[in-house]
Amino acid sequence: MKKIRLSMLLVIALFIASSISAFACTYTVSVYRSNTATTYYYKDGTTSTTYSWDNSNYHPNIYYSETRYGYTHSGVLPSYATSSGPVSTYYPTNPDAVNWIKYTVKTYTTNYRGSISNSVCSTAR
Repeated sequence: MKKIRLSMLLVIALFIASSISAFACTYTVSVYRSNTATTYYYKDGTTSTTYSWDNSNYHPNIYYSETRYGYTHSGVLPSYATSSGPVSTYYPTNPDAVNWIKYTVKTYTTNYRGSISNSVCSTAR
């Protein structure tokens, strides 16, 4: 009889634990975003750089949202680390037809990490 009660208690405890973990109010995420820089080197000695993400290389944090367990979780994630790939250099096939000497392409990848929360949990407290 003690064995059955103990087994039932264990089953109930596991059920409660799985229910709690299935509906997390807050959890940590890690997200990667890429940003490609293209720099043109002009014949007059000037340069210009454009970026694929908002034409900017300044993204200290991002707003992130995802649906998990049937609820939307969101929050602001700060940048954690940034890495860059190799630089690719391209030259014009017809230099007389363009006003640039070469252009380079380099991709930066930033890892954003932080906690996101469920708005239902925020209002229930």
